Amino acid sequence: MRKIVFLTLVAGFMLGAAVAGWAQDTSTPPEAPDLVAYRPIYDPTTPASTKIYLAEAFLTDNRSQFLDSSYREYVFVILYRTYKEEKNWVKALETVDRLEKLVPRTPVERRLAYYDEAMRIANVERDDRPKTIEYAEKIIALEPNNAPALLTLASTTP
Repeated sequence: MRKIVFLTLVAGFMLGAAVAGWAQDTSTPPEAPDLVAYRPIYDPTTPASTKIYLAEAFLTDNRSQFLDSSYREYVFVILYRTYKEEKNWVKALETVDRLEKLVPRTPVERRLAYYDEAMRIANVERDDRPKTIEYAEKIIALEPNNAPALLTLASTTP
């Protein structure tokens, strides 16, 4: 008799647990908006024009999910590289000019790298002396003993 009562109780608990498991919502939670927006930007099969449009929209979206997104710097890098790959030097330089506004927490080392590359683009690809001087001065403001910036500034200043 004890076995029957025990087995009945065990079976009842198992049936109750199974029913409770079936009743639970098994749908997946919605993905974060910044992740959904980031995926096509990161996708190498996305055409450059679409990538640029989506990256610009991502970086200029003022919703907190986008302003505080961990993907923000990656989107900036993709936007900048896409402009460079398309040889759209003007837009690449404009993107670097907006670096501090679009990705304000960029470490100094990365800002130096962007400014250094922008200085080279302005000097070599665009032959734009005022922009070259501007980027050299930005580099020197962050790192006063930066030899390439000092040399570039000395050679381009009239």
